[in-house]
Amino acid sequence: QEIPDAFNANWISEENAKASPGLAAVRSFLGSAQTMFGEANMRRSIVDVYQTQAANARDIENLVGKIEQRIFDGVAPTRRALADSKASIQSNIDNISALKPDSYAAEIRAAFKMMQPEAAQSALSEAVDRNDVQTLAAVLDAPTLTTGLSAELRAALKNRYQTRLAPQQMELLAEHEKAEQRLENAERLILSTTTALYEGTGKHKQAQET
Repeated sequence: QEIPDAFNANWISEENAKASPGLAAVRSFLGSAQTMFGEANMRRSIVDVYQTQAANARDIENLVGKIEQRIFDGVAPTRRALADSKASIQSNIDNISALKPDSYAAEIRAAFKMMQPEAAQSALSEAVDRNDVQTLAAVLDAPTLTTGLSAELRAALKNRYQTRLAPQQMELLAEHEKAEQRLENAERLILSTTTALYEGTGKHKQAQET
């Protein structure tokens, strides 16, 4: 049976796996699942001539059943490891890019609120480029009501600001977000993949109905 590419862990580099226990856990989980599915495929392709067809089918059924259980058991710990690593990296980024408004913050916010949207966006973008901490501290985390700037615009520019200050951490954070999506996709495919590997055994119909 064809093993979905979702279980391929090669997109996680060894460097990133060393830098993050969470990415290391995902790399290990996906790699182990792919290896075990490969073992099941290999067993399916080999017929033990000293056993009956029914006995061969039972061997495959037992093997796939153990693999299915091991993989499902590994999902929750992998999720936790990934979430913990992501939270740690996000905390580091927040510390590096922490902004503390000063006594002029209210005046700066009022000035932005009086600007036309295009001018305000341009001014805030320039503040990011110039690393104008005073302006950024006053505006980036302030409510839209006080600045006239949308939450989406402020979030995008804060992301740009954080990328300037902590490029490696932001890149690693993006890898964690990618890992979350890949892990979720792989989890959805566990059941259909093991069901396909049960083909030819007594459990195949039961697995299809689950």
